[in-house]
Amino acid sequence: MRVARPLILAALAILAMVPATSTLASYDPRRPHPEASLVDTVGATTPDLAVRAYIQALAAGDLAALLDATAIDEMAAGYRFDLLTKRLGAWTPSTLPPSDYPLYAAMNREFLESRLLGQTVQLAYSLLSDQPTGEGAGIQMSDAQVDFFLADVDPARLASLELIDSRFPDPKWEHDERAVANAQQTAATYGADEWTERLALVSFDDALYEVGFSLLRYGGEWKVQGQSSAYGNMSVFGAARPTTKELYERHVSGDYSNL
Repeated sequence: MRVARPLILAALAILAMVPATSTLASYDPRRPHPEASLVDTVGATTPDLAVRAYIQALAAGDLAALLDATAIDEMAAGYRFDLLTKRLGAWTPSTLPPSDYPLYAAMNREFLESRLLGQTVQLAYSLLSDQPTGEGAGIQMSDAQVDFFLADVDPARLASLELIDSRFPDPKWEHDERAVANAQQTAATYGADEWTERLALVSFDDALYEVGFSLLRYGGEWKVQGQSSAYGNMSVFGAARPTTKELYERHVSGDYSNL
């Protein structure tokens, strides 16, 4: 189903305040990272380099590098409760607490990491399994299906994952006055200098997929904010979307009529 364009800007604002509950249970997110990163994620001077670092880290099974490619720490430290709440004109129970206070800032870091890793898990599942896990609903499984699923979702299989291309999802919105203003407000909410999105084309297991990203710039470095793209009509849960080279070119040209 195609997302109505007038609703996209509101969706972007709402996504900024919704934490998720999924995470990797075996990982203790408290710093410092327990293992040295195997993938160089330092100094992504463009959004596309940040996307590449994230994909390479996932393919390498390097959680430390994947987190280093994200803006989790910067977002938690720079988050502006006042800007977001005044912008929306409302507070909800899912609004992150003010990072003005160290305790809340530390909590926000955990909330943000949990949300992003939940999307990372859904990306992995959508590539590795044919179960529709990325739709945000439970799935009934027989005993045999559980066993097949456990074997299918082995992340070591992601070693062949490769980034082919990444671009802004819809050129007609990239310089739209209202969209640019919304991007500036989103960046300011997290103490960043700039915000943008990318629709990435990746290859895995002889097939092509689209993956959405939102990104923030802090100084001269771009980092991943989240693994979704409202302009690219991508799932907020982070799942990849099967595609072809032709469909991808249509999408990044602004034609999403097939969805």
